[in-house]
Amino acid sequence: MIKEHFIADLKTIDRTARFESTFLVQAKEIRSKKKSGEPYLVLRLADRSGVMDARMWDNVSAVAEVFKVSDFIEIRGRVQDYNGQAQIVIGKLAVVPRAQVDPGEFLPRTRHDIDKMFGEVLATIDSFTDPHLRRLMSDIFRDKEIARRYKQAPAASGMHHAWVGGLLEHVLSCLQVGQLLASHYSELDSDLLASGVLLHDFGKIFELSADHAIEYTDEGRLLGHIAMGSAWLERRCDAIEGFPPRLKTLLLHLVLSHHGKLEFGSPKQPLFPEALALHYIDDLDSRLEMMRAATGEISGEQVWSPFHRGLEAVVLDKEAFLRSGSEARNPQDSAGQVRAGARPAPQPGPATPQPERQAAPAGAHGEPLVPPALHPEPSSGAGLVQAEHEETPATPPTLDLFSTPRPAGENRE
Repeated sequence: MIKEHFIADLKTIDRTARFESTFLVQAKEIRSKKKSGEPYLVLRLADRSGVMDARMWDNVSAVAEVFKVSDFIEIRGRVQDYNGQAQIVIGKLAVVPRAQVDPGEFLPRTRHDIDKMFGEVLATIDSFTDPHLRRLMSDIFRDKEIARRYKQAPAASGMHHAWVGGLLEHVLSCLQVGQLLASHYSELDSDLLASGVLLHDFGKIFELSADHAIEYTDEGRLLGHIAMGSAWLERRCDAIEGFPPRLKTLLLHLVLSHHGKLEFGSPKQPLFPEALALHYIDDLDSRLEMMRAATGEISGEQVWSPFHRGLEAVVLDKEAFLRSGSEARNPQDSAGQVRAGARPAPQPGPATPQPERQAAPAGAHGEPLVPPALHPEPSSGAGLVQAEHEETPATPPTLDLFSTPRPAGENRE
């Protein structure tokens, strides 16, 4: 099946034109119209170019249960602008079997050379002065199967670096920030901190799958990347004869404490300098990436992003704000913007951090530093938040909503 329209194309498509295309269902929720109580669908649709919110207002009962999150659906629809953001209005939809889909058209991918990034990781390991850490990290990352998984893994299912190669991009950024911190704070052991960076999200290669969609594996849902990564790390340390037991304990603590606080899913709080530094590096890298993605969703003359679920805030496009030459409108003036819950498009990430780059983002993986925790990320679509608006005057249900034209920008919630 050839995909003709991508999310990126729809943002500039003629608003009066209908289109047909296939998308991955990233999130799904059935809601009720405020006045009539009739159901309608709220979807987040994705392909390799990004994500976009969608609504289906009519004939929902006939299709609501025939597909689920991570399915592929072919839709007939149009794009409308609502509250300053583009969204799809679906007239008809049908499920597309996975065998008919090319995953490469739906999975976002890093814009950077994966092999080159992985080469930088190996070069960092080769520079270690601690022989035990150099041996352990080399054994791990030169394992062909581990390397294959690590290169392809996303860093999260949706919050940040949620694309093929995202884990590697996130880790490389964190490595570079760790080098800066270790050069500034003499109490930090650079080899130990770098090892923590390389290992902290290692369990993601088992927790997440990126075959047809980025989603959690059964083991990932049951155990989580911290438990899986720490158990796997302990076995690898024990496989090296004479590996120092106390050094193994420090490495395990780095993995177990990198979410920072117990309420954020961290089994332990950071209890030595490298562990504390790792937590903040990780959180910073994740959060700055989320801000980058959020500002990328700002369109037109807007200077504020939609409400970002991970950051628990709207985000200001400072360049647009400065260009405006006047005080930006307070985001609280727009309940729709503040409460809109669209997850930012998982656009392939920013430029791979360069050595001279200043502080890189890091965060608790698809998990925020303030409640709610960024981990785990629901792949069910539950918890989508969207502005509630009065339902417009009811119109008789039709087989195809396009047979009854409605004003542009309408939202019938």
